[in-house]
Amino acid sequence: MGKELQHHFLKIHTPLGQDALVLERLDVSEGVSRQFNIQVCFFANERIKDLDKLVGENVSISLGLGDKASAKERFFNGHILSISELGKAQHSKEGQRYQAIVVPRAWSATRRINSRVFQNMTSVEIAKKILGEHSQAIEESLKSFTPYSLPYCVQYQESDWDFVCRILANDGLFFFFKHAKGSHKLVIASSAKAFEPAAEKEVIYRSKAKGEAHISRWLVSSQAATAKWVDRSYNYSAPNDRVDEKTAGKPAGDKFGLQEAFYYHGEENRALASKNRSKQHLEALINSTGLVEGRSDLRSFSVGMSFGFKEHEDKIPSPNQFNIVEMTLSARVPLNADGASDAGSFQFANAFQCLPDDLDILPKRYPKPVIPGIQTATVTGKSGEEIHVDKDGRIKVLFHWDREGKNNDESSCYVRVAHPWAGTGFGVQFIPRVGDEVVVAFLNGDPDQPLVTGSVYNGTHNLPYSTDGDGKNRSGIKTHSVKGGAANFNELQFDDTKGKELVNLQAEKDMKLLIKNDQEFEIKHDRTGKVLNNDKLTVTKDQTVKIDGDQKVTVGKTITLDAGTSITLKCGGAKIEMKSSGEISIKGSVVTIKGTPIKLN
Repeated sequence: MGKELQHHFLKIHTPLGQDALVLERLDVSEGVSRQFNIQVCFFANERIKDLDKLVGENVSISLGLGDKASAKERFFNGHILSISELGKAQHSKEGQRYQAIVVPRAWSATRRINSRVFQNMTSVEIAKKILGEHSQAIEESLKSFTPYSLPYCVQYQESDWDFVCRILANDGLFFFFKHAKGSHKLVIASSAKAFEPAAEKEVIYRSKAKGEAHISRWLVSSQAATAKWVDRSYNYSAPNDRVDEKTAGKPAGDKFGLQEAFYYHGEENRALASKNRSKQHLEALINSTGLVEGRSDLRSFSVGMSFGFKEHEDKIPSPNQFNIVEMTLSARVPLNADGASDAGSFQFANAFQCLPDDLDILPKRYPKPVIPGIQTATVTGKSGEEIHVDKDGRIKVLFHWDREGKNNDESSCYVRVAHPWAGTGFGVQFIPRVGDEVVVAFLNGDPDQPLVTGSVYNGTHNLPYSTDGDGKNRSGIKTHSVKGGAANFNELQFDDTKGKELVNLQAEKDMKLLIKNDQEFEIKHDRTGKVLNNDKLTVTKDQTVKIDGDQKVTVGKTITLDAGTSITLKCGGAKIEMKSSGEISIKGSVVTIKGTPIKLN
């Protein structure tokens, strides 16, 4: 095929070689914070035998910015997503017409759905990591943006692309694509300062103008918008603080009165984000009312470009700079009878949306995935630790869906644990231990706000009591000594078997009982006890023991009774009394003394 078959107005560059294909039609759709889509229609003098080999290949399309062959070109670059035959061309017996769709390298991110946890990374760092996995080139333009680290950020059952768009939008960041021959970049930006002047940076608007390239349609609109945005978050470390981040504006239509949008985020750990979010959301709502729609035949116009007016049919607006945020363009070069581009029939037009330079460019909000129910996870911690917890009783867990997380103390953020009762220095405290399977709920269904609500047994963590026979009648609390106490535990057990009801209490080592006033107990049958070492009792006042029957005391060695004033033994009319003065008194109707010998001093 000859080298001159493609006109400089419109060319396609593929791995098949120069002029192997002749481009007939180009349709481009692009916008801020979305992927571009390029559709091309081209002619091949010979049928392409293996279309599969072209899918995924890098292609570039050049568009001449002027009518002369020496005019500069602009490029569109991407990868072939699909290619299909349109049938034979009328002017060729062997040639075929084809249609292809070209997308950015990051298109694959729309197809990979994942669930994973990111910790202590900024939204930009996360975006660069994920898009880097898809080989998408990145450029940053973050002037006047203060990045902040996200302690915990979850991608849950969403595509890589939706996740990246969501976290960038949450920070008020947007992106667009820059094209060059053979490559394209995704530009992450914080403001319109990232936009560059179009090659046609000073333009004319005349609805009926002819000749020179110009804007032929310019439609300004206005509508009422929300006047106030209020964000509220809850900070568990300062639960009594109810700080609302408020932003008020004066959009068109504020005569409707105060229109407030109130949004509650739950337990939010992004202090800086909370301060910035209300401003971003309100500005996005107000700015959406300032969009201008236009049409032109200006070939250099593209998303990420800016322009101003040198002539305006009505009045040059102020400010006289506009930033293009949406664009569709169409170019046509019909083929002549020889299968070459018919330059004389070249057609070009575009439709665009732009914002005046005094309005910030803010992306739309992307919905965060919701986890409507509960899940389970495994408690994690440092190697060798059985309990890993912070000062607030929070633990770390590894979710079963987290393929990248490690079974260590960095598996997640610290997660709060719900207890049956939690007061100020009082309540119930049971800290789940490393290896336990816990039940996790999510505040407001937010994957970034997990809350442990309980624990469950599983195939390796068995119940403390057998469920066979009467074993299922038992319940209670059984602990496990730390560290390495495989057979050591404290226990409070209840057996509810009829006729065998039992409360069993075990202290693995010591037991302390403190009663700050009276203690009363009643045993309606026998009491049996055993002390295998010493038994000590201290009574600071009086002690009274009443026994209706007999008392028997057996002592293997010595009994010592020591009284400060006196000791009295009394039985009926008999009485023996010993006093601290040394006096001993024995009284009775008959006193018998036996001994061999008997000594009286």
